[in-house]
Amino acid sequence: PLYSSAASDVYKRQVLLAVGAWFRVSGALTTPLWSDEARQAIALGEDLELADLAAWPLNLRPVLYLLLGKASSWIVDAEWILRLPSLAPSLASLVVTLALARQVLVSRVAVLVALAVVALGPWLIDFAKEYKPYALEHFLVTLQVYLTVKWLSRRDRASLRALLPLVALGPLWGFACVFVAPCVLLVLAADAWRRRDRRTLALAVGAAVLTLALFAVQYLLFQRHATKMSFQYWDANFYDAGFRLRTLGAHLWDILGQFPAGEGPPLVRRFAAGVHVVLFGIGLGVLVARRRWALLLLVAGPLLLPIGASLAGRWPYGMVRVNLYMIGLVALTWTVALDAAITSPRLRWAGLAASAVVAALQLPTHPRLLLDKQVPAAHMRPILQPTDMPSLLAQVLAAESRALAAGGEVCVHVSAEARPVFLYYTRDHDDWAAAARGLRVGRWLAENSRLTMLEMSAALRGPAQPCWMVRSYRYDEQLAARRVLKEDRFRVLAELQAPGLVATKIERVARPPAAAPPSAGEPLTLAAEDAVLAGDGLWYYGRARIGGMQGVDPRWASEAIGNWSSLDSAVSWTFELAQAGEFEVLVSQAAADGAGGSYVVDLGGQRLTGEVVTTPTWQAFTSVSLGRLPLQPGRHTLLLRATARRGTHLMNLRGLQLRPR
Repeated sequence: PLYSSAASDVYKRQVLLAVGAWFRVSGALTTPLWSDEARQAIALGEDLELADLAAWPLNLRPVLYLLLGKASSWIVDAEWILRLPSLAPSLASLVVTLALARQVLVSRVAVLVALAVVALGPWLIDFAKEYKPYALEHFLVTLQVYLTVKWLSRRDRASLRALLPLVALGPLWGFACVFVAPCVLLVLAADAWRRRDRRTLALAVGAAVLTLALFAVQYLLFQRHATKMSFQYWDANFYDAGFRLRTLGAHLWDILGQFPAGEGPPLVRRFAAGVHVVLFGIGLGVLVARRRWALLLLVAGPLLLPIGASLAGRWPYGMVRVNLYMIGLVALTWTVALDAAITSPRLRWAGLAASAVVAALQLPTHPRLLLDKQVPAAHMRPILQPTDMPSLLAQVLAAESRALAAGGEVCVHVSAEARPVFLYYTRDHDDWAAAARGLRVGRWLAENSRLTMLEMSAALRGPAQPCWMVRSYRYDEQLAARRVLKEDRFRVLAELQAPGLVATKIERVARPPAAAPPSAGEPLTLAAEDAVLAGDGLWYYGRARIGGMQGVDPRWASEAIGNWSSLDSAVSWTFELAQAGEFEVLVSQAAADGAGGSYVVDLGGQRLTGEVVTTPTWQAFTSVSLGRLPLQPGRHTLLLRATARRGTHLMNLRGLQLRPR
C-alpha cells in the first residue's frame, strides 16, 4: 500500500523517536548492575576457553549474545558497555517499527500510533536498560518481519540477502527468534512456490536446515550443561509447571492486553488490556477479510508457536521478559484494525477516536518509572528491582574509614541475592575493587530461601565482631533478618540503605564468660546457643521452627549446632574457672543416616579425641565422655573441630559439659 507523507507527520514522528530514545537512554548508561546482570557479568569475566561456553551463563543465554558480552568485557570494564547490546537494538527498533508500519499501513495516524506504542511501551523501555537479550530479541523479530514484508512488496534482493542469514543466526542471539523463523521461512517458501521461483525456494529450504542445525547444537550444549548443573532447561522459577490449555486464556490476556498496558492504576490497566485485546481480535479479522495471509502468519505464528513449547515444558509462555518480542507484533495488529477503520469513510471518526484512546493509554501514569531503571509491573517477582551496590559500598566505606585507614579489616556477611553485585563491584570492577580491599567476607549466605534465617543466625555467631550484613530487599531475606535481630543476642549498631539493598552493622551481645558453679560436683554447661561458629556451613538450630525447616529437613534439631559438613568448621566457648580441678568432658551429640566421624577437643593445649556415636535419629542426643582434663583457675577457651567425616555430615551438637571430679 501507498503511504502519503506530510511535513507535520514528519515532525510528529521525529518527536516520538526522540522521546522514545530519551526514555531508553536515561539511566541506561549510569545505573549500576543489579543481581542478574552482575551474575552474568561475573560468569563472562572468568578466564574460560570457548569450549566452556555452555558453562558461562548460569541462567542460560544465547551463544552469540554471550560472545558479544565477552568481547565487550575485553574493551572496557564498565556497566554501560555491557548494556549496549540491549540499548542499541532497542533504539534501532524504533526506526524499524516506523519502517514496518509504513510498509503495512495506509493511514498516517495509524503509523504514528504504531510508533507511539513502541516508543512509550514501559516494558520495551525498561529492558532496553538491562544486560539481557530481551530488547535484542524484540529488535530481531521486528526486523525479520519488516524484511519479509519488504521482500514480498518490492522483491528487493538486498532484503532477501539480509533476511536469510538473520533468520539462521537469530536464535543464537535471542532464543525467542526460533518462533519467528518458521513463520518467515514458510512465507518465503509459499511465495516462491506460488511464483515458481526455484532459487528463492531453495534458499528458504537451505536457511531452514541451517537454522534448525545451529539451534539444535546450541540447545544440546545448554541442555548438557543444565543436566550437569542439575536443573532443567527452563528452571522452575521461570517455567510455569502448571501450564495447561485451560490457563491459556489467562496467558493470552497478559500477553495481548496486560503486558503492553504497562504500569498504572488497576482499573486503568484492566481497561487498557480490554481495549488491546479487542483491537487485536479486530486486527486479525481485518487480515483474514483482506486475505493478507502472509502478514497474518507473521503476526499470529510467533504468538501461537510458544504454546506447544510451553506444553512440552520448554518455554515460559506467561513471562513477559522472554515474550517481550510479542509486544511489537501485538501492537502492529492493533494498528491494522485502526488503519482499517480510519481508511473507511463510515468508520473514520471512530477509528480516529480509538487511535486517540490507544495513544493516551500508552502515556506513562508514573513517568519516573520510564526514566529510572525499574520494572514497571506490580505482579513481577520482587527480586526484579534495581540494586545500587556502589552507593551502599560508599556508605559502608565512609562509616568504617577510621578502621580501614588504620589498616584494619571490616567483616561483611553477604546474602544470596546481594552476592553477585557485591562480587562484581569488589572484585571485577576496576574503580571499586581497590577501594573495597579492606572488606573481608565473613560468610556467603545460602541461596535457598528456607535456609536464609539459619544462615544469618549462624553468621552473626561467628568470631568476627561486629560485622555488616548486606542483603537485598527480597522478602525472604528481609523477613529472616527481622526475625534474627529479634533475638536478645544481637544488637544493631548502624543501618545503611541504598536502592534495593540494606547493610546492617550487628554485634553479638557479649555475655559474661560462663563461670564454674560454686557448689562442688555441679557441671559447667557450654550450650550450643553460646558457641562461636567458625567456618562456612555450620547452622544453629534455634528453639522454634525456623524457616520451615522442622519437618522438612530430617537433621533439624532444637537448640543444636548442625549442618557440619566441612572439616574446616569449628565451634568454641570461652569460660572462667574459680578454682583448679579435674573435669570430665562430656559431649552431647546425635548422628543418623550413616553420618559420623571423629573430632578433637582442644582446651589450653590439652587435647581429647572423640568418635561420633550413631543415634536412632538426629534428635536423639546422647552424652559421650571423652576423658578428664586438669584445669587451673582463670579464663579458658575450648575449641571443638572435626578431624574426619563419615557420610555427608559429622553430627548435631547440643553442647558440652565439664563435670568436676
